[in-house]
Amino acid sequence: MFYILMYLIFSAIAIFSSFPIAYVNSIPYLDIITDYLAFTTFSGCLCAGIMLIARYVTKIKFDPNNKFFQIPKWEQRFYEKIKIDKWKSLIPDFGKIVNFKKKIDFSQAKNKEFYHRFIYENINASILHFTDILLTPFFFFFLHKEFYITIGLCGMLLITISNLMPVMLQRYLRPRFIRIYNKLKKHEERSLN
Repeated sequence: MFYILMYLIFSAIAIFSSFPIAYVNSIPYLDIITDYLAFTTFSGCLCAGIMLIARYVTKIKFDPNNKFFQIPKWEQRFYEKIKIDKWKSLIPDFGKIVNFKKKIDFSQAKNKEFYHRFIYENINASILHFTDILLTPFFFFFLHKEFYITIGLCGMLLITISNLMPVMLQRYLRPRFIRIYNKLKKHEERSLN
C-alpha cells in the first residue's frame, strides 16, 4: 500500500507540474503522460532484464560466504540505528516472481538449503534494485528536455526511494541469514563425520 501511495503522489506531482511547462513550450499534454509512462516503464523493463542477467551470473559458483556479499559492521549498525525493523513491513515481498516463499515455517527452520536459496535471492534482489538506482539517469533519454525537472526529478526520486528501501532491508537481513546458514552447514558437516 505504501508503494502504491508513493507512486501516486510522485506521479501526480510529476504530471501536474508539467502542464504549465507544456503550455508555455507548446508541447501536447499527451506527451506529459507518454513521457512519464516511458520513464517508469523503462525502469520496470530494465529491472526484468537485470533480474535475468543477475540470476544467471550469481548462480555460477554461488557462495554465500564470498567476501563480496558480506555486509560491514558499520553498515549493520546504521540499519539498527535507523530502526529498519520498524518499517520493513512497508516493503512488498516479490519472492513469488522467482517462486520463492520467504516465510520460514518449522520444516525450513533447520534446512541449510532454504537459507542458501534465501541468501541467493537476497543478493540477486540487491543487485537488481541497486543497479536500477544507478541506471536511473539513463531514463532521461525518454523525456523532452523541458520535463527534466518535473518528470525527471520526480521519476528519479520515485525510482531511488522505491529501490533503496529494499536494498537496505536486504543488506540488513543478509548477515543474520549467512550466520544461520553457516551454523547449519557446520552442524551438517559434523553429523556426517
